[in-house]
Amino acid sequence: MGKLTDDMTRLVDEMQTMKESRDNSIKGIQNEVKQKADETRQFITDFRSEMDSAHEAFFGRKTFRKR
Repeated sequence: MGKLTDDMTRLVDEMQTMKESRDNSIKGIQNEVKQKADETRQFITDFRSEMDSAHEAFFGRKTFRKR
């Protein structure tokens, strides 16, 4: 029984190591996705601001008239 117990213990340790590695990989991917989403949001905000400024420079201030 000693060899079987040792083999089972080794397999359990390998499974735990692989689970921890997988969990760390998933957390890394989640963090990267969150970072890219934040960067994209900031890019869109900056782009809109620059487009509004360019529009204002080219066409003048936006004015709305009520009829």
